[in-house]
Amino acid sequence: MNEFGREKSEPEDLISENVEYEMEIDISNVDAFPRVEEADFANSREKFVTMIGSWRREGNTVFIQADGVLDCSDDPKIVSQSPGGGELIVDYAQIERFLDEVKSMNIKMSGMETIGDVHTHPYRSASELGRDPWLPSTTDIEEVIKACESGWLLKDRPYVFGISALSKEGKQTMAFYRIIRGKDGKLMPKAFNNWAWSKKDR
Repeated sequence: MNEFGREKSEPEDLISENVEYEMEIDISNVDAFPRVEEADFANSREKFVTMIGSWRREGNTVFIQADGVLDCSDDPKIVSQSPGGGELIVDYAQIERFLDEVKSMNIKMSGMETIGDVHTHPYRSASELGRDPWLPSTTDIEEVIKACESGWLLKDRPYVFGISALSKEGKQTMAFYRIIRGKDGKLMPKAFNNWAWSKKDR
């Protein structure tokens, strides 16, 4: 009950499409984010990093602060190639275990959480994919939704995933997405553009 004797409404969970996301990324980490390089085109190798930081909620807006990046590209416990090659299969539970190990060795990171990830799409143009390279693939979407349904990505915890690719002009670009529950009850990706690099006070 609130002060007027009415029932309090429960806040909407974080995968509701009515909840907005905003994110700032510490610009000191700009070089740690994966980039598509010339050698990647030959083997279609995707790179993968985990973003760590903190978040808070104010009403129906979630503010995410990405303070660091952990490169998981070469960790076979976390990422593996899909049966057809190229695309990555991610074990999200192993990411959390990896972060726990890192935090146990670095007290400055003790308050950080896993708040998202970024991986590359090493394709030169939309013609190679049938879609723009910064859009998530079917595998990308299925892997994140599977993590949501298994309980690893919970409705009371924000998680974003980004794709690093080359634009039509050949420039590195990143696009970010989150998972929402649509009006039909199904989970689906939603792009969000309200993010920016920031300079964190030291």
